[in-house]
Amino acid sequence: MKKITVFSLVLLMVLSINSFADGAKGKKKVKGFQGMITYKITYEGRELTTQEETQSPNKKITMYVGAKEIDKTIMPMGSFFTVIDHETKDFTIVINQAGQAMYGQWINEEKSDSAKAADKPDIKMEKLEGSKTIAGYKCKKANVTIKNKKGDEQKMLVYYTEDLKKAYPDEDFDIGGIVLQTEILLGDEDDDEALTQISTAIEVKEGKVKKKEYAIPAGATKYSKEEFKKMFGGAI
Repeated sequence: MKKITVFSLVLLMVLSINSFADGAKGKKKVKGFQGMITYKITYEGRELTTQEETQSPNKKITMYVGAKEIDKTIMPMGSFFTVIDHETKDFTIVINQAGQAMYGQWINEEKSDSAKAADKPDIKMEKLEGSKTIAGYKCKKANVTIKNKKGDEQKMLVYYTEDLKKAYPDEDFDIGGIVLQTEILLGDEDDDEALTQISTAIEVKEGKVKKKEYAIPAGATKYSKEEFKKMFGGAI
C-alpha cells in the first residue's frame, strides 16, 4: 500500500487544481453558489496508524468567493489551501506545517492551447442509480475516473447536488452541480491494508466569506514555481 503522507496529499490536491483550473474565460457576473462548504473526512477499511492519524486530513473547507475558488484541507499537524481566481488565472498555494508556513503564487497562469492539451487528464463519469440527502441537499450518484498523462489513475464515487451550481464550472468536466461527498480508495483494490477516504459535507453556508479565511499567514516564506516543482518531484 502507498503511504499516506501530508506531502502526497498536498501533491494530489495540486495536481487536481492544475488539471481543473481552466474554467470559463473572461469576467462575468457571478451567478453560482457563493459561500462555504465544510466537509468531514473519515476513513474506512482498517484502523489508522499513529503516523497516519497525525498526517491524514480530517476536515476540508471549500469556499466560493466571487471568481475565486478556495480549497482548504486541515489535519492534526497543519493545513494547506489553494486559491484559483478564474478571472485573472492567478493560482496560490499555502502550506502550514509544524508551525512553519510557505506559499507560492503563479500570476496569470493562462496556458496555451497546446499546453492545456498536454496536461489535460482523461476524465470519465458514469452516472449511477440511487440518491441520498447530504447536508439537507438531495444528491445524485456517479463514478468518476481521472487518468493523467503519466498513466496514474484515480477512481472515486461521488454524490453531487444539482441544487447548487458553480459560477465557473470546468470547461471539460461539468458534473452539473457541486459534489457533497467523495469516496476515494487510498491504495490498491486487492490490498487488505488499503483505506477508503470519505469526505462528507456537514454544513453548507451561503453568504460572504471573510478574507482572513484564505489570507497568506504573516511571516510565510515565499517559494517560486520552480522551487515548488523540486519539492513535489516536478509535478506542478
